[in-house]
Amino acid sequence: MERCAEQLFREFVEQAQVDGSINAKDKLLDILVTGFETNPGQAQREMRRLSESEPRSFISSAFRVLKAAPEGSGQVYLRELLWENDGGIACLSEPTLFPLDRAVQLARNWARVEPTLSLKLLQLIFADERQQGGVDIARTRRILADEPAALAR
Repeated sequence: MERCAEQLFREFVEQAQVDGSINAKDKLLDILVTGFETNPGQAQREMRRLSESEPRSFISSAFRVLKAAPEGSGQVYLRELLWENDGGIACLSEPTLFPLDRAVQLARNWARVEPTLSLKLLQLIFADERQQGGVDIARTRRILADEPAALAR
């Protein structure tokens, strides 16, 4: 991940409003992040599997773990995994992580390092339709609120 994008993603994590501390659902991810150095290959595979099995809940879990876990190679890998899977962009549409006005501001910042942000935000709408058999109206409104911010760079 390039330095500017990494700093932006760290800002996302710092400003995310996650509920409380690590819970039972987050425990496996926390163990993988904190014990990453022991077996990096296995930790990477397991984190990727978790991110693919439940992408939306994985984002919230990842943000809780990133806020709570000590800095290390496990945190670095988790941030990179979220970045490469557009988890950072998807987090903009999650009302549990950011209030709408903050998500719009973050989208403006993000648009400086991600020239295709508006397209990626629109893809989230269609991904919801494919995965859930319909569009999540509240999430779609939120994505569309972020999208003009991405275009206004």
